[in-house]
Amino acid sequence: MRECDVETGYVFYHIDPGCHRSVLERVKAVRGVSAAHVVIGIWDMVVRVEAASIDALEAAYFTELNQIEGVANSRLHIVACPRTRK
Repeated sequence: MRECDVETGYVFYHIDPGCHRSVLERVKAVRGVSAAHVVIGIWDMVVRVEAASIDALEAAYFTELNQIEGVANSRLHIVACPRTRK
């Protein structure tokens, strides 16, 4: 599958202290998540999520990924793709 056959986004998380493991497990269980990593830096976790449309990507973020207990705050960044950004 080519990269632009699906919409891709990255979610960057700030995680509450002591919640990294539980948040990581819950994030990985969300449909469309293709990778999730605890990182060192400004953010605590980076998650790659894929969906058939931008609407589906946003729905996964707002209804699931952003609602996980232990998430202090998060941001969704949608990958620009020539097919959808003409």
